[in-house]
Amino acid sequence: MLSKAELLSSLLTREKAEGVQAKVTMAKEDWKNFHSNLHQKESALENLKIQMKDFEVSVEPVQSWLSKTEKLVQESSNRLYDMAAKRREQQKLQSVLEEIQYYEPQLHRLKEKARQLWEGQAASKSFVHRVSQLSSQYLALSNVTKEKVSRLDRIVAEHNQFSLGIKDLQDWMTDAVHMLDSYCLPTSDKSVLDSRMLKLEALLSVKQEKEIQMKMIVSRGEYVLQNTAPEGMPFNSSYRL
Repeated sequence: MLSKAELLSSLLTREKAEGVQAKVTMAKEDWKNFHSNLHQKESALENLKIQMKDFEVSVEPVQSWLSKTEKLVQESSNRLYDMAAKRREQQKLQSVLEEIQYYEPQLHRLKEKARQLWEGQAASKSFVHRVSQLSSQYLALSNVTKEKVSRLDRIVAEHNQFSLGIKDLQDWMTDAVHMLDSYCLPTSDKSVLDSRMLKLEALLSVKQEKEIQMKMIVSRGEYVLQNTAPEGMPFNSSYRL
């Protein structure tokens, strides 16, 4: 088309030839600009494909971890049948909390990538929506895990206090029974009798204190029992964390 226009201009008057030549030059420039814009759009699309692929590659492990961890946390209170099991569960949930903190920066990076895709008008808002859903899922997981850790911390502390309290009371009772048994042996030594009497009076003086301690241990034991499942048995739903 351009060569014909140039040939035509050679047959026309100078004024008309210049007009035709100007149009030819403009057409050449328009074609050049069109080709340049086309190349730019092609490059932009290739860059968008790279960004989208990078986004998907970044999202996949986070989504997979969230799904796996949600299931782990939901099933985390099924085998709390003794103190050792409770401590293992406590450590497991603490590890989950550490993982949650580890994934927080990755989630922030995903938000930034989605924001860039959206603000550049390079992609739909679906990327932002997807990250928003992940953020909500992440926040819910974090809150549930923190709540379970806090409750399990209280359960472990109560169980530990119960174990220490009952051991202390059992030791005192063992010593008291041993002392009373020894006092059954006859003696004619008045000083020994006086000593026994003083010790018996001391034993009676702490009787009320030990009764109160016993009631506290029983109350604490009931709480511990409510949060303890029989070994090898499914954890009752009324005892869930």
